Amino acid sequence: MATTIKVPLGSISIDNLRFDDAGASLQLINIIPAANETRVQSTANVNFHIVSDSNSDAIDTATLQIWLTLSGTKTLVYDGSLGGFQAGFGGSAVFQASPNAAVDDEVLVSINPTADFASEDTVLVEIEATANAEVLSTSYSFTVEATAAPTIDEVLWIDPRRARIRFRDPMQADVLENGTLFLQTLTGGIAFEAPDQIVVTSAVPITAWVGYWIGLQNSAFPQNNRYLQVTAVDPANKKFTVDVLSRDLKTDDGVDTDSAGNIVRRRTLRGVISSYRIEQRTADETITTCAYEPVVTSVRAAEVQERPASSDATKYIIMDFHDDISIARKYRIHTTKAVNDLAVPADVTSTFDFTSSSFGSPSNRIQLWDLFPEMDKDEDLRFDKQLRKMSCVLQDALNVLWHRCDNIATLTDPDLAPRQWIDFLLYTMGNPFRLSLNELEKRKLIAVLVDIYKRMGTKKIIEDTLAFFLGISFVVRQILLADYWELGVDTLGVDATLGPDAAFARNAYEIVSPVALTAEQRRKVTDIANTLDPVYMHLVGIVEP
Repeated sequence: MATTIKVPLGSISIDNLRFDDAGASLQLINIIPAANETRVQSTANVNFHIVSDSNSDAIDTATLQIWLTLSGTKTLVYDGSLGGFQAGFGGSAVFQASPNAAVDDEVLVSINPTADFASEDTVLVEIEATANAEVLSTSYSFTVEATAAPTIDEVLWIDPRRARIRFRDPMQADVLENGTLFLQTLTGGIAFEAPDQIVVTSAVPITAWVGYWIGLQNSAFPQNNRYLQVTAVDPANKKFTVDVLSRDLKTDDGVDTDSAGNIVRRRTLRGVISSYRIEQRTADETITTCAYEPVVTSVRAAEVQERPASSDATKYIIMDFHDDISIARKYRIHTTKAVNDLAVPADVTSTFDFTSSSFGSPSNRIQLWDLFPEMDKDEDLRFDKQLRKMSCVLQDALNVLWHRCDNIATLTDPDLAPRQWIDFLLYTMGNPFRLSLNELEKRKLIAVLVDIYKRMGTKKIIEDTLAFFLGISFVVRQILLADYWELGVDTLGVDATLGPDAAFARNAYEIVSPVALTAEQRRKVTDIANTLDPVYMHLVGIVEP
């Protein structure tokens, strides 16, 4: 049986620390939190030492003063001449003598605020002290962690159905619950049950949906088509309860029948569960409604070209909507459940108010409300405002229609054409490539596709197109330009390569890559080459380092 023997080993112990500095005789050391430190806990104490390098100079207890600037307000924390710590602050200030000193030449300060530091506040610490003729007057600052719920602080509309969202904090950008990219589509798999339940007809995990927003569409009853918040779930029966906000749901399974009970139409009921909701925001007492509160249909991370250079990628997402946003209207976007990188979740305070873009629409558009007589408008505003509501809704619909008419001239412009038009443009131009491209790459392809067709069948266009799609400078060369075995010169098995017969070689070429390629890149090179080379030519190989 093995025996374990424990042997004590020598170690290092410290019984004294000495501070050496050729600078001022009063020094500030051991700063906790450190100067310029970020993400300091909101409950942290402020600690530091003041030391004198002269064993005979005592720190004057009456002249020690400390201030903290909290949320922009400078507050006296400690004053030795006024009894020490002031109201709202506790802690300790211990004056003591260092080893071999005859006087109290150091003070150990610990400040304990009675209230937590504000989220993301920059706290400025200012200190004044004296020791004989020496004076210490210094300051430093640190930044408190983000304890407030994360929220959106910018909405940039790319077009009426797509927006770039920026969060105030770095976020957990993933597709799981509590991630900024979480989204669950229920299209074709839901039904409405009065007064407040949604039935999921397919097997969908719904246990984590409490608290999320659900955007509902395509019901025959307009009051069903809106954003609602999930309040409870029933996984066994595939049902969840929503907050109807005093407007009960109408039962709707998407099946329309005639008076005899025959099925006339089957509607596809749509629902999307996400962390986001857009709602109209009343600008003043005369504006009571708008036509569009678009439902989020997809959320993805912003690509490099879609956000500012050197920005934090986790702060940006791209959001698509089912409908257009109303033009130049006041809105509010809600965020819920999504967590930042400190695991703080968005809550009821996570809202951001914004005005939707005009999308280039003229400011002097006809306003329906202005066409009504003043007497009718005054009477309507004094009562139920139904005329105002109707004019707002019709105005929004007309604004969207006019905006689309205004943009007809841009439909063939690869830079300005609406996003949903890009695939159709490529189709009508006879796009020969079947490559997976993002929107920006498709727009670039539209701009050069005519030139590609004009130069199709040449060596240069194959090289240029490969560089366009892959960002790599390839060389296309005839197979005869390769080095083949020369009888009586080369050594068999070392530098000898069998070449083709003359008929094959005249119509063969190979592509030389300066870098090793992935399998996907080789597939793209082959597809592009076979698309652009002359009908009588053939690619025989790709040469890599």
